[in-house]
Amino acid sequence: NNCHNDPCKNGGTCENEDNGFTCTCGPSWIGDACETYNNCHNDPCKNGGTCENEDSGFTCTCGPSWIGDACETYNNCHNDPCKNGGTCENEDNGFTCTCGPSWIGDACETYNNCHNDPCKNGGTCENEDNGFTCICGPGWIGDACETYNNCHNDPCKNGGTCENEDNEFTCTCGPSWIGDASYNNCHNDPCKNGGTCENEDNGFTCTCGPSWIGDACETNNNCHNDPCKNGGTCENKDNGFTCTCGPSWIGDACETLDRCLSNPCKNGGTCENEDSGFTCTCGPSWIGDTCETYNNCDDDPCKNGGTCENEDNGFTCTCGPSWIGDNCETNNNCHDDPCKNGGTCENEDNGFTCTCGPSWIGDTCESKISIDQLPISLVRESAENTYCIEAFIISAIIELLSSMVGLLASFCFV
Repeated sequence: NNCHNDPCKNGGTCENEDNGFTCTCGPSWIGDACETYNNCHNDPCKNGGTCENEDSGFTCTCGPSWIGDACETYNNCHNDPCKNGGTCENEDNGFTCTCGPSWIGDACETYNNCHNDPCKNGGTCENEDNGFTCICGPGWIGDACETYNNCHNDPCKNGGTCENEDNEFTCTCGPSWIGDASYNNCHNDPCKNGGTCENEDNGFTCTCGPSWIGDACETNNNCHNDPCKNGGTCENKDNGFTCTCGPSWIGDACETLDRCLSNPCKNGGTCENEDSGFTCTCGPSWIGDTCETYNNCDDDPCKNGGTCENEDNGFTCTCGPSWIGDNCETNNNCHDDPCKNGGTCENEDNGFTCTCGPSWIGDTCESKISIDQLPISLVRESAENTYCIEAFIISAIIELLSSMVGLLASFCFV
């Protein structure tokens, strides 16, 4: 008896067989020995769902139209109602499609011509089968609301018809009416040289191009390309411009460093800027690179063409060949060597005197002395009441008396 030890659990009934036994389990149990609780025993899976028992519960395999843990919910998405890549979300009474960016409609069936926001300036896009329509906000018109509507506030009075234009409007007046509803001060193009006119209540304003200035853009802006360098301020002129340079810079375009800024020229000297430095033009009485040296030569102390050389405490004159003296003030009558034959010239106010060497006489020592030319003179000595014969014995005596040279002989008698 294979059933003798009650192999069937949980109230199962054992039936003995030749090679074993078979358990007939109660409604809530399954397994060869009725050892497993049957979570599917009460048919939890609805609407034809198939129940699969598990240790701690069950799993329902639902038919194609049902979803939910017990296949209790109708799956409105089972036939993929959302078109063009839309995502279907099941709901109690239907479904909702989440469409991609280019599609709209309950089933994403309609192409969304508005997906790239074609309506400008706050316009509302309305999708259509073959395109879109923009519902423009106040002040805007055009297929994409791209044009400002100058007519939006009904400027044309008394039944006039407003026609929008790029920067203004035109009124077509009814019979008996004339005039602009809002006078267009820009209508005659007051802005010259490509300037843009903006109408105002009492006139207009011109926005000029970069090369023009003035109320009507009538003046060439010579400053438009910033010609003033190194922080200089440009002032426009009729035929050019003027630069007001900052400290340290000079030149028409403030392009040159002002090396005279520190007043390097002393004693009233005038500084002239140069590319690599400066030059001082000194006032009277001063010389030197920076006029630092007093010029003792300033009043031309050297006369008669003499050249003055300045010195710390005075000056020195270099005289021409015909002049001598500290100031070259004296005519040098000796300059052409008038004394011949080695004679020495002594300058005098109105001429010169030659002191002749031995053997020569004459105003310019031009004559050689012979023995009969020896000068003899009587000179009265007043103190002693005597007379002397003086003779200057020169080379002629030497020829006669070889032992006597340059002898001055004086013979005196009473």
